[in-house]
Amino acid sequence: MHYFFAAVVAVTVSIDTSAQGQKVAYSPRGETTANRSDYSVSYSTIPRRPRSYDYYYNNREYAGQTQRVAARVTPVPQPVRRVIGAVKPYSESEYANLVMKNARETSGEVEESQEAQSAGTTASAETVLTRAIAKPTTTTIDGVFEAVVEEVTPEGLLVTKAGDLRLRGLSFPSAGAANEMEKAWGEKIVGQLRALLAGRKIFYTVDAPAQDENKRALIIAHFADGTELNRMLIESGFASVQSGQFADVSAYRPLYDAQDMARAARRGIWEQ
Repeated sequence: MHYFFAAVVAVTVSIDTSAQGQKVAYSPRGETTANRSDYSVSYSTIPRRPRSYDYYYNNREYAGQTQRVAARVTPVPQPVRRVIGAVKPYSESEYANLVMKNARETSGEVEESQEAQSAGTTASAETVLTRAIAKPTTTTIDGVFEAVVEEVTPEGLLVTKAGDLRLRGLSFPSAGAANEMEKAWGEKIVGQLRALLAGRKIFYTVDAPAQDENKRALIIAHFADGTELNRMLIESGFASVQSGQFADVSAYRPLYDAQDMARAARRGIWEQ
């Protein structure tokens, strides 16, 4: 037993002594028991690469080719639909102004003029009828016709090359009436209409019913500035509302409103 323990101790010391004699320090730190002649260092010929180097992109498959640069596409802006609320319908006079404005802009002509008196005026009948009117254009648009007034009959019909035109929804005092007051007003109104309309171009629309009982066209007439002649004559007190000439009874509302204003202001035939 004693002999075996002594042998083991001797071997351990021998190995430890042998290792201590072969220790070699290496850089940067630490040490190894291997001899320098037992290993070698290869410095290779491959250049050092950055850490972000893309070996796949830069391999020989792409050698000599121009690097592909992704094109930047600017997105096309899409219009944003805006909801502005419920649509408010135009009144008849507002729509008339839009129609005539479109006709003037389509013709490319812009003419400055003093517009006829608008609805709601308190001016006299003569002032309303003799207001300066813009020169009409020669352009027509779908649904709007034009004609030059050659004469105004004692019944208030507009004589044109397109035929006799009757202003829809209007009733004039007759210049040939037996009643002296009605006759006087009839003559006065016809004279004013002739002075205002003779030789002047009007724009007009035709709706249902298209004709009266005598086969004459029923029209809503406008001047080039958008002024509606039918409403203007009633508002001035030179005509009253004639029923039975509109398919839609609601179309009478603007005319009755104009007649109420003429009565309240005691203009024209309502001055008594």
